[in-house]
Amino acid sequence: VEQGYPGSVTWYRFWFEGGVNAPYAWWRISEDGDHSAGIGYRINGRVSLELHYDGRDDEKISLKAISDL
Repeated sequence: VEQGYPGSVTWYRFWFEGGVNAPYAWWRISEDGDHSAGIGYRINGRVSLELHYDGRDDEKISLKAISDL
């Protein structure tokens, strides 16, 4: 469960972890019915590439490079 700011919207997240050097997926839905999702591949312990969907944005699909600090 996540709490969004501003507006205090509650989000529920489902995460399917594949580990390092493996694919993963997640999906989340808000109490307002908005949703977003991602399908990615974790390259190593810190970097992954992800195809991201957000139903709230005009450009709903994007490709992200994500790094953990």
